[in-house]
Amino acid sequence: MKKKLEQCKIYLLLAKESEATDPIVAHACRTFYVDRFMETKKKLGEALTPEEKKDLSELLSIIEAAKKEAGLNKETTREAVENFCGLRFAVLDKEEHKTAKITKKHAMLFKNMANYIELLAMYGPLPPKWDEKCKLFV
Repeated sequence: MKKKLEQCKIYLLLAKESEATDPIVAHACRTFYVDRFMETKKKLGEALTPEEKKDLSELLSIIEAAKKEAGLNKETTREAVENFCGLRFAVLDKEEHKTAKITKKHAMLFKNMANYIELLAMYGPLPPKWDEKCKLFV
C-alpha cells in the first residue's frame, strides 16, 4: 500500500508535463493526485505528516486558484481531459503505426496515456470508446 502513495506522484509529474499545453488537464491531474493520496492514506490508517499537510495545503491552493481563474467545473474539466486524451491517443496511434520498433519511450507514452485515461474515471464511468481504448494500455 505504501507503494500506492509513490504511484500517486505520477499525477504530479503529468500535471507538470501538461501545464504548458493544457492547464485544465494539469488541474485535473493535481485534483486526482490529492484524491488518490488522501484515499490511500485513509486505507493505510495513517495521519498526514506535517510536511504532507503543508504540501497538500499548497496544492489545494493551486487547485482552487486554477478553478476560479478558469471558471472550471466538473463538466468543463471532464470535456477538456477527454479532448486531451483524444489528441494524445491520435498522436500515439499514428506514431505506433509508423514505427517498426517499440522503444522504452513508446512504453512510457503508453503508460502516461493510461494514466490520462484514468483521469476520466474521476468524472464517472468511462465512455464506451475510452473503455475500449483503455484496454490497449493495460
